[in-house]
Formats: sequence, C-alpha cells, structure tokens
Amino acid sequence: MPNKRKFQEPLAIDMPFEEALERFAQVEPSEGLVAGQSGLTLRGTKIREHEGDVCLNDLWTLAGQPENIRPTNWHRQKGTGAFIEALVSKLVMSGKHNNREKANESIFYVRGGGRAKTTYAHPTLALEYARHLSPDLAVEVNDLFIGRNGFAVVAASLAV
Repeated sequence: MPNKRKFQEPLAIDMPFEEALERFAQVEPSEGLVAGQSGLTLRGTKIREHEGDVCLNDLWTLAGQPENIRPTNWHRQKGTGAFIEALVSKLVMSGKHNNREKANESIFYVRGGGRAKTTYAHPTLALEYARHLSPDLAVEVNDLFIGRNGFAVVAASLAV
C-alpha cells in the first residue's frame, strides 16, 4: 500500500477537481471526508446531530440567537411550510419514505424538554434554516456539508 500523506490545508470549493480528487484519495478514510462521518464543527462550535439530522438550535446560536427566528418559530412560517412540503414530496417520491405523515415528522422534530429541548431537522432543511438566519452562515453550512460529503460522493461515483 502506498504511503498516505496528510495535508494541512483542507479541500477547497475552488480547488481544481483533479487536485481535490488526488488529495481525497491520499487521506485515510478514518481521518478524511467520509459520508456519514460524525462531528460537524463550525466556527469552533460543535453542531449536534441525531440520526443524521442537524440541531437547529446550534445554528441559531451561531447566528447570534435572533429572538424572532427561533427554530420553532421559523418552522411555523408560511414559506417554511412550502419548503417542507416540497422536501417531503421528494423524499416520498424517491422511496426514502413511504408515508407523507411519517416523512413530515422525521424531517423536523424536537427532543427533550424544558431547557434541554433541542430541535433537529433533515440536513436540507437545516441548510434552508441557515439561509434564513444569515446568508453568510448559509454559505458556511453549505461548505461544511459539501466538505463532509461532497468529495466522498464524487469519488464513489467515479469508482463505479
């Protein structure tokens, strides 16, 4: 097996594809960008996850905790409802869920109670929430999600 090199600089969105693919191939799976890898961190803050879903409270905290855009308030807005319906339709049509009601319940939910109450959402919905909080935060979350899964997905598709 060839010697694996470790890179100090992270993969970048504007990096030439060939260089990114070469660098991705030279990273051990346990330490690289692997789909399903746990441990999202943004601005030094760990973003909690539950069964692949993202904690919206952590995104809200990163945005400075704007009172009028708490996760539970945002969920009730008209535009959010339309986005959720479109996501549910996609999940049902793709076969990832066979029931609209269960799909709707699984993409946005609250765990715990009182001060320990946390809101989790499907990653696509979490990115939409980040966009609603702040365009800058949305770009960072988008880059985080792409960095976490994007190159692994590209490399896997090229290997087929």
